[in-house]
Amino acid sequence: MLGHSLGGASAILTAAQDPRIRCAIIWDGPFLGSLPLSGLSQPALHVTTERNEDNSSLRGLWPKFKGPKLWIKVADLLHEGMLDIPTLLQAVGQDPGVFADLLGTIAPAKTVRILTAYAVEWINGTFAGEVGGPLLQGQQPDIFPEVTTVRKDNFQ
Repeated sequence: MLGHSLGGASAILTAAQDPRIRCAIIWDGPFLGSLPLSGLSQPALHVTTERNEDNSSLRGLWPKFKGPKLWIKVADLLHEGMLDIPTLLQAVGQDPGVFADLLGTIAPAKTVRILTAYAVEWINGTFAGEVGGPLLQGQQPDIFPEVTTVRKDNFQ
């Protein structure tokens, strides 16, 4: 289950309560609420942006994530830049750079490639029963130099 912002918090909460959900992916979401005492056993991927790297709500929850977990940051991307807004601005001939203080300065197409690559790799690994691989391990920094690993645990 994947969600952006509060949708990411919903993905975590729902996965923690429903074992049919195989993994949770959170795009720059704060966490409001509390997990069950058992925590979250499914793999959890958190993608954060420039201003939200120090997400205190997620830092507090990190120990309760029992399965494979990865927290990455995308440079030059801001919270609203994860939405369709930058791509839609380009589609109507507007320069998203005018809104850099809201969206960030990363190219919209690059954002889509990064978010898609990490989500697909995470989901594929989850369904294969082995989360990991060179991209998720940070062993291919030339592919997406904008991405850095904040924290990772419980996977190869």
